[in-house]
Amino acid sequence: MSLKFLSPLLLIALAAPATAAEIDDVKALYRTLYENECSWALGGSPDMVEPEMFAFSYKDIYDTDDAPLREVRLYRIFCFAGAYNESHVYFTVENDLDIKPLAFVAPQFEVQYKTPDNDETVKAITITGYGTQTTIANSEVDAATGTISGVGYWRGLGDASSASTYALENGQYRLVRYTIDASYDGEVNPSLDLQFGKND
Repeated sequence: MSLKFLSPLLLIALAAPATAAEIDDVKALYRTLYENECSWALGGSPDMVEPEMFAFSYKDIYDTDDAPLREVRLYRIFCFAGAYNESHVYFTVENDLDIKPLAFVAPQFEVQYKTPDNDETVKAITITGYGTQTTIANSEVDAATGTISGVGYWRGLGDASSASTYALENGQYRLVRYTIDASYDGEVNPSLDLQFGKND
């Protein structure tokens, strides 16, 4: 048996739209799961929570050469907005199976500054663990590959932030990069850049 290994960059965007029934089911699940977390959006006009859909096909790492392509549809729905951040939640539907809400892995960390009363110069950033989050701030979807990227600004100037990138591989989202810019110094200059390979 011959196995075909594909890079996530070989995902092919599909033109086939989702059915109206599936979109309605996604919206209903969104309202049920995020009634509290996304109350800001749900309290607005219906257009605010209209899903944006992206469709892709791919070969699973264990699929044979003659296996049909698998299809996955990614839904992005607005959740809430603040002074300089807006967040979205995501769902996937693969091969017309159940709708799956997505949770994204993200590191938890502590920041130490060289001078306690000055947050312009970082002394150290310590990763204390990993957790999951259901929203991604200021996120974008690469329509060709399915990659989701986002950045959470710690203040309006944008000089302090944390940014993440998630790659779509075999129908699942994997954290591939996370950067932290913890210095409030007027510059965009991440002091920690975590990159994750497949064996990390």
